[in-house]
Amino acid sequence: VVNPFPAGVDSASFAASFDTAEAAVLPPNAQTASDFVILYNPPTPTLTPAWGNGDLASNVAVVTVTFHNGLDSNNMVHVRLVPSAITLAGGAGASFTLSQGSDCMNFGAEKRCKSYDVTVTVASPVSARAITLTVGSALGETPSVATASLTWNFAPPTVSFTMSGFNSGNAVASGATIAEPAVTLTATFSKPMTTVTLADLGLKLDEYATASAAMATEWTKVSDTVYTAKVAAGPGTQSVGFQTDFAHANTVPPTAVPTDVNWVFYCDVATSTTCHARREVHGAGAVTLDSELFSRVSAKGRVAGFTTMWTQTDGVSATVPSGTSLIASLGSLACDDYTFDAKQHVAGQPATRFVTVSTVVAVYDLTIVNSQTSVYSSRLLSTEYLACMPSTGTGAVFLQYSLRKPDGTQLAEKVVSAGSGTAVLTVPSNTLGGTYNLRITTLPSPSLVGANQDLTLTKQVTVQVTSPYRVQNEPFGACSALCGFGTKTRVVKCMDHSVVPAAQVTASLCRAVGLTEIDDTTAACYERACTEPTWSYSPYSQCSAPCNGGTQTRTKTCYDTQGQVAQDDSVCPAESEPLTRSCNNFACPTYEWVTFPYGRCSASCGSGTQKRFVACRAQGTGS
Repeated sequence: VVNPFPAGVDSASFAASFDTAEAAVLPPNAQTASDFVILYNPPTPTLTPAWGNGDLASNVAVVTVTFHNGLDSNNMVHVRLVPSAITLAGGAGASFTLSQGSDCMNFGAEKRCKSYDVTVTVASPVSARAITLTVGSALGETPSVATASLTWNFAPPTVSFTMSGFNSGNAVASGATIAEPAVTLTATFSKPMTTVTLADLGLKLDEYATASAAMATEWTKVSDTVYTAKVAAGPGTQSVGFQTDFAHANTVPPTAVPTDVNWVFYCDVATSTTCHARREVHGAGAVTLDSELFSRVSAKGRVAGFTTMWTQTDGVSATVPSGTSLIASLGSLACDDYTFDAKQHVAGQPATRFVTVSTVVAVYDLTIVNSQTSVYSSRLLSTEYLACMPSTGTGAVFLQYSLRKPDGTQLAEKVVSAGSGTAVLTVPSNTLGGTYNLRITTLPSPSLVGANQDLTLTKQVTVQVTSPYRVQNEPFGACSALCGFGTKTRVVKCMDHSVVPAAQVTASLCRAVGLTEIDDTTAACYERACTEPTWSYSPYSQCSAPCNGGTQTRTKTCYDTQGQVAQDDSVCPAESEPLTRSCNNFACPTYEWVTFPYGRCSASCGSGTQKRFVACRAQGTGS
């Protein structure tokens, strides 16, 4: 058995002669010679494209392969076709699958078919090209077949982009920086499209900073070949860099990779307040900004290569990280308005795709610059302070100026404007002598509300409070009864020693500070046993006026020699002691207005206002 025909030979002939005259032929043959010819015609494949003739837009091509007898094109034959017999040329990124067609038969352990389908798929990204499919002989193929090829032009749809301002309609060139936050992106395809989704736009916004940093609406189908989408920077972003990315598009049919376009929206923080997505409030001192708080990234580093680059655009120069870090430790910041830009980007993405968020950091400060260290109760207590309030606040800031016990119990308070610079309150007259806390605290204000916290500033110093009131006792008078039991009285004065000379004041002020001896004006007395009826007098009543003179009254009772109340007052002496007397014969205080220095101007330049404290004070006492 001789097989002189190599695989892949389309056709061949083989001629042979048998010479009986050869001496080696035994026994000799009567015929001198015999010639024969063998013609070899292997099965011939025919490749038929499913789309007919011409270019193919789809990235999926189906080619049917049939086999016929090499000597008779109408005579189909069964062949076992194997994948190794198929090759693709010009199909970078292309692959194929082989499936059996119709009219198949088993030849022993082999299954042979008269036709097969070859499905060629071009993976994204796709591009126009010529693809050649060749079917030939290969090991394992039965029988070996002749070679045939089919070439077609793969011509996917192309897409081009144009941009215009969403509101203005003005054309936007690729690479431009614009102040308009929304752009209409128009995609024009060379052939009708079946499916175009927002994912095909390739902006990949979910990987970038701030939940509202950028947004894109779904495609709007204008026609089979024209689609539009609105792409906008979200509120609060300082800048957003957009770039299309059709390299992995899933349009139907897939498009050829286009020339991507990019543009940058930039919001000028100097002329617009809408750039600031975030405002933080801090007290003077170390400040740290965490970009995770205003990023789509739910956990630090969740997106591989996610970085933040910080820059400062406003405020006193601060220490800003020189590299890329999700967290910026800015060191100690003094009172001022600062603006820090966090530019966020994902490694591997185009440099033109980014989001920048501007964060305003308002640093407040409150300092007590001068305060009384000692004061009498019932007197004015004044404190000078410096309240630094940044200008980005949206509401006035007021301070609570209060005097408190060491345990925090509040005794007195005044509410003053932060810009006043001076706070004054009256120490309650019933304040006992001792050490107290003088506290200045910011009250709730919209200006002190930030994205990070509601800020409260508190500063405190101690003050020594002394009560100026003392009790002054005069000697007791005579006993109210000449004999038997009676009472004796004395004058007890409440004296204010905060003035020189000390002045008498109402007794209630001494009672308020616990000087109960102010009421020790009477005492029991017994002179001798009575030998005759006598008068006994009650203590004088309270004075009818606190100052400028008043009257005190008392009653008398007649007692007999047994110390009992007499049945008849006539048994007592006709003469008796006075039942009234004058009291509080000191002048009532007069009052006057007292003004304090003006505080800081509300504006550092231009027109502003100044405020001052005005108090009503008793002349000569300071109260």
